[in-house]
Parts: sequence; C-alpha cells; structure tokens
Amino acid sequence: MPLLSYLWLLGKCRYCKTPISPRYFVVELVTALLFVAAVHRYGASVGAALVALSLAALVVIAVVDWEFFLVPDEAVWALGVLGGIRCLLTGEPLRALMVGFGGALVGALTIWLIGIVGRWLFRREAMGFGDVKIAAAVGMHLGLTWALLPFFLLSVFVGALLGVGLALLQRRALTGYMPFGPALAMAAGALLLYPHEITEFVLRIYALR
Repeated sequence: MPLLSYLWLLGKCRYCKTPISPRYFVVELVTALLFVAAVHRYGASVGAALVALSLAALVVIAVVDWEFFLVPDEAVWALGVLGGIRCLLTGEPLRALMVGFGGALVGALTIWLIGIVGRWLFRREAMGFGDVKIAAAVGMHLGLTWALLPFFLLSVFVGALLGVGLALLQRRALTGYMPFGPALAMAAGALLLYPHEITEFVLRIYALR
C-alpha cells in the first residue's frame, strides 16, 4: 500500500502538493523485497518471519546510520533479541544460546579492536560504539562459527565500495567520516539469507576448506 499510494500521488502530498522524498519509496520497496527473499529462502515458517524482521531491523540501522551517523539502539536490540529467539528454536536451545552469545562476544570484540587499531594508525576515531553493538547483534544470529569470517570480510569489502562510490559522486578524495553501519548491515543481510553458501564460498577462497 505505501508503494502504490506513493505512485498514485506522484510522489507528492495529496493536499499541499509538497514533494515526498523518494527515500520512503525505496526503503519500503527494499524491505518488501527482503521479506519476499526470506520466504523464498526459508519457506512460509516462523524462521522466515524471524529472518524477515531481522532484515527489516538491518534496513533501519543502515538508513539511519547513513543519514545521521547514529545507530538506533531499538533496532540493534530487536536484531539481537531476534537472534536469541532463533537460537531457542533450534533442537538444542541451551547450546545454541551459548554459541550465539559467543558469536556476539567475538563480533563485538573484533570491531572494538579494529577501532582501537584504527585510532592508533590514523590518529582519529575509526569505529563508533554503534558498530560494536551491530556486530554483537549480528554475532547472536551467526553464532561462534566460521560465518563470522565472511561477515567481517564482506563488511570491509562493501564499506570500501561505498567509500569509493561516495568519493566518485562527490568528485573528491574521501577524507571525512563515513558510517560503517550500512556495510555491516548489508553483509549481515546477505549472510542471514545465504549463510552456508557465502560461508563456503569465502572459506574456499582462503583455502580454509
């Protein structure tokens, strides 16, 4: 309905004709497509619903961080809780929870350490604490498994692409800050939909299989 109403109104308010930002249309469309992808990947199931809601939280994180350099705690908490629920729905919930919390701890510590090293190398803030929280929430989904490796590698790759794209669009060197939350969110979304395929692909590239 939001998509159809936006098209029907030609992107303008019905009463005052003020233009409505196309961002709303894009966010609604991306979220809808991710919901379809979740059902296609996991079927019509509780697991698909949990993944779809997690993807919606990642969309919120990516869009808000990109525009405001701010990671909304509500979306991060929702992402982490949904990861915990997914753990509880496995055959061995207690073990799965321990693996999930292990992944959250490793994810948070990894981003935190990258931030410390980056601050030492560049003499400026390299990672915000919001990125640490995102990594912890995603780690709850992925668990203490090999899937954490492609998560970090994909995040760096996507972050580099976004940085280069931003520099080209602005036609200048990228010397200012750029939010890393969108890169983390995109990598996490890909792994939520295709965890085994992406993990196997990355492990084969690095000869870890």
